[in-house]
Amino acid sequence: RGNMTDEGLEEVVRAYLKSNEQRAATMKKIRLERPKRGELRSIITDSAPVTEEHVVRPMFGFGPSREELKAEQKRRGEKSRKAYATRLKNKAAAQDLPDIAGAGAAPRPMEADRTPPTTPALRAARASQKITEVLDAEAAAGGRRTQLRALSAHVRDVTAVGRLQGRKALLLRVLRERIGLRGKCVPARTNDSAVGEGQLTFASTCDIGSLGAFVFSKLCEMEGRGED
Repeated sequence: RGNMTDEGLEEVVRAYLKSNEQRAATMKKIRLERPKRGELRSIITDSAPVTEEHVVRPMFGFGPSREELKAEQKRRGEKSRKAYATRLKNKAAAQDLPDIAGAGAAPRPMEADRTPPTTPALRAARASQKITEVLDAEAAAGGRRTQLRALSAHVRDVTAVGRLQGRKALLLRVLRERIGLRGKCVPARTNDSAVGEGQLTFASTCDIGSLGAFVFSKLCEMEGRGED
């Protein structure tokens, strides 16, 4: 307390309590004026309704208007629809399908006789099948020989590729059933040149190149003699 009298001490207490009351009243007023949670305080202080005059507009008109933005959006949508219809039409044309891009469009006619490109391996496989069909047909006809020229072309296609499953057995069948030879009948060759006149090797053991060339040459001889 120091040298403070009782009257001075009471005055200090009254001032302290009054200050607390004023502070409490001020905080209560602030809480009452504060907006509730979830509400936004309007930046417009008067009670007049918001009109076009209150809308803040840019000082310079560099940007597009609302009408221009709508027109641009409509133009882009139309462009996208046309591009999608064009893609559908091109896809239908590539696959020979009906044109589904337009309503009620008639189907496009299919292109006939479209021959796919062939490769030597594909031609050899088809030729192998054709040779088998020819030999089977001749065997069913009692051994009557037909289609000699076609058979020669098929043998040539079969021997034009490096590898083909079942090719040697098929050439041996042609040699046996169509030419009438078997066993030791193929000229022995080294580096594609004859070793000597009259030297033969077994058809079943010679290389595929020698066997194919021999069968093809014999078929050509028969065709030249008109044995078809």
